[in-house]
Amino acid sequence: MVRAMPQTRHSEKVHSHAASRLELKPGAKLSENLAVFKQFLKVEEARVRMAHEAGGGGREVAQERAQMVDVLLRYIYKAADAHYRQTAGGDTPTLALIAHGGYGRGELCPHSDLDIMFLHDSSPRTGKTHPYVAAVVEQVLYMLWDVGLKVGHATRTIAEAVAFANQDMQSKTALIEARLLIGEKELFEKFQRTLVKECVRGHADEYIAARMDDQRSRHEKHGDSVYMQEPNVKNGCGGLRDFQNLTWMAFFKYGVLKPGELKQQGFLEAAEQRQLEQAYDFLLRVRNELHYQTGRPCDVIRLGMQPAMATEMGYRQHDMLRRTEAFMRDYYTHARNIFLITNVSAERMAIRAPRFGKLGELFNRHTHKKPVPFDGFVMHDGTIHAVTPSVFKEDPHRLLRVFHHAQQRGVELSPELRNQIRNHLHLVDRSFQHATETRDTFLALLQRKGQVGQCLRVMHEVGLLGKYLPEFGKLTCLVQHEFFHRYTTDEHTLQVVEHLDKTLDATKPPHANYTKIFQQLEHPHVLYLAILLHDVGKAANVPRHAEASLEAAHRVAARLRLSEDETAQLLFLVHDHVKLAMLSQRRDLDDQATIEATVRIVKNDVNLDALLLLTFADSVGTSVKFWTDWKEALLWELYHRTKQTLTGTERAADRLSRRIEQLYKQVSAQLKAHLPLEEIYSHFELMPASYYINTNADEIAGHLALIHRFIERQLNVEKPEDALAPVVEWQPFPAQGYTQVSICTWDRLGLFSKICGAFASAELNVLGAHIYTRGDQVVLDVFDVCDKNLEAVSDARAMQNAEKLLEHSLTGSEEMDFHQLLSKLRAARGVIPVIRVSTIPTVIAFDNEISPTRTIVEIQTEDRLGLLYALTKTMSDLGLDISFAKIATEKGAAINSYYVQDQDGHKITDEARLAHIRATLENAIELLAS
Repeated sequence: MVRAMPQTRHSEKVHSHAASRLELKPGAKLSENLAVFKQFLKVEEARVRMAHEAGGGGREVAQERAQMVDVLLRYIYKAADAHYRQTAGGDTPTLALIAHGGYGRGELCPHSDLDIMFLHDSSPRTGKTHPYVAAVVEQVLYMLWDVGLKVGHATRTIAEAVAFANQDMQSKTALIEARLLIGEKELFEKFQRTLVKECVRGHADEYIAARMDDQRSRHEKHGDSVYMQEPNVKNGCGGLRDFQNLTWMAFFKYGVLKPGELKQQGFLEAAEQRQLEQAYDFLLRVRNELHYQTGRPCDVIRLGMQPAMATEMGYRQHDMLRRTEAFMRDYYTHARNIFLITNVSAERMAIRAPRFGKLGELFNRHTHKKPVPFDGFVMHDGTIHAVTPSVFKEDPHRLLRVFHHAQQRGVELSPELRNQIRNHLHLVDRSFQHATETRDTFLALLQRKGQVGQCLRVMHEVGLLGKYLPEFGKLTCLVQHEFFHRYTTDEHTLQVVEHLDKTLDATKPPHANYTKIFQQLEHPHVLYLAILLHDVGKAANVPRHAEASLEAAHRVAARLRLSEDETAQLLFLVHDHVKLAMLSQRRDLDDQATIEATVRIVKNDVNLDALLLLTFADSVGTSVKFWTDWKEALLWELYHRTKQTLTGTERAADRLSRRIEQLYKQVSAQLKAHLPLEEIYSHFELMPASYYINTNADEIAGHLALIHRFIERQLNVEKPEDALAPVVEWQPFPAQGYTQVSICTWDRLGLFSKICGAFASAELNVLGAHIYTRGDQVVLDVFDVCDKNLEAVSDARAMQNAEKLLEHSLTGSEEMDFHQLLSKLRAARGVIPVIRVSTIPTVIAFDNEISPTRTIVEIQTEDRLGLLYALTKTMSDLGLDISFAKIATEKGAAINSYYVQDQDGHKITDEARLAHIRATLENAIELLAS
């Protein structure tokens, strides 16, 4: 277990430097030489950093830093030992200074802690530590702290160390790689023998089970995928810990602790050992760079850090985006190698059992124990093996067919078979891609609902999917620079397929909400193929990736010889895969024009059903965390209304008329004892038809009561400005995390902006808004708001403060200076130190197609205090009247849509004016950020 450190030129330089600077005078106190030790550390840390910046490997640099700390520790230890012997004298117990953990492996990243243990054999009857041990420990630790090192430490006897190791799996792990720094070698070797005897032998099964549980929870915590947009180099899938985990488990089961030893035991092939060690070295270099960039022990490659890291690590592409992509592609490639090779090795060592599908378990339970060959393969112990090494040379089409066999039986391919496929990918040439046999096999794979994802994932892992579909292959390890995405493009695509699979027999929402539609879908292969191709255009690095994806889909449809109908549906799904999400989340669903636009896009029920499934799977495949009940409700509303309209516009209009009639009867019955019937009838006549689509009878009754209070107040106003005072109603929804605020007042230009300014000044966040203007110019605005803690507003004082600001802003003779108020609020909050995950770009777009009477202004930018006010105030100053707004805030991004008209009630179509509006809004956002 002792790891010998390589004697490099660096080691010689460190020892030479130490010999000339760190030899202390006899009897001198360590504290008298603090400046000398600090200077030594400063020079050597700089030397290690220079080695890193010169392109030093990850292990090389981490080992050089460990060597440097080794030398420093030995001098400090010897000085502490000498000082005690010269000043106190007497017999001393045996003592050894031991490194463990990562430092014990001889790897110390720039800002990593060093873990040390003082091992002694003194066991005084008094129960107190021997003065010699106490003195040396104290002096060594204080000196290490004073020179600026972070130290984890313990002082133990062998018995105490063994007891500590047997506490849990992590404690065992920390000590199995212990390394002697200085002190009694015999004591250390006795400790090693005892550790193996008492803590390793006979504990393999429990240790491996604990390590596997730890790995599962660690992967889940950090995204459960190698291909995270912001991967954790140490603890994520395919991270450094996966490599270390394998060696630790191998040591407990087979007594080997290095990849070379695993190869000798037959658990690693030579190529795998090279890939594994290269990958580990690369990831360790990335971690070193992370530490240097952040000045602290950081393990996550944040999106905003990736360009600088790519440059510092020697990537020289002229375009910064290409440079970053090249760096991250290398990272994902190496992390994938660690993940796949360690899993395969674990299977070979019988540490990790193959994952059995349900069908595979059933198949094995009811078949003969004797393996039965089929098509050049044989199934044994739940995995498929090749009968001969030449199985693919004999028939190259088996490369794809074997996955169909595995899918049908619900089992996995053996590690050896996966390697054979990798080694025969050269057989996948143009004739293979165009062959009828492979085409039929591939489409058959895509026909098996609920069983496609795992099959495609393994095909991708061995490199076959990208070879057979080169359009998809270009996405391999392609980082996405969109802040909503958590994964690389290829991983996102596979996640989408797996989420679609999950809907087939799901029993819990949200997936179960789509089960019936998926079960009734007749041609799932087109939908699965559309998912595979929907983002392939991103590899082309063009502004509109959907167009590039469409071109690729054309080529694939022709190569697979899809029918005319299948091709049409494939092209539709690829080209319009974001339309349902965009329309449902950013457009006015109360506007029939939105529904009619959706009908024009989908054309028929079959396309609508397929697009609904793709929209859901794509959304949760981007991030389950950000798929909310609100988004789902909007999607289903758009789906149902589009479905109704597809049956005929007249029938849809009839249904709405019947709904309004039914609502009028319910509201009249509810309020006839409280309000005159003519007032109720007048409300139903004056409100737009869209109001009744999403509003139920109880809500309408509440709105009528609010409007009645407002009208009654008009009869008693003493001053003209009092007529403008709003009537406000608050209804908290704590479980949903927002409070609904209903406001009734007279319509006027800039009203929405003033309300937003008042809410912002009251430190309330607007999550959503519905704006309704009656025919008599009475306005009913309904806002969903939350406080700065993202909770429902329930505090009476907060409500009163907001109402005062609302009344002052809507009735005051002078315009309220919200800009000044918000500036003071920002100053009072102070600067909140955060590491920016990514810069959210400002994008402003206009849509004059959806609505026949209004221009849609869509704004995406970074969310900040007062943004909504700044945007709406700017639009008001530009003479734009906002009739509808859709507000959404996610992951620090604000994505808002506003339906506007000019002061004459017209759309804005003049290109010069649209350009002026965009420039003015961009300037307002920039001023807010400054």
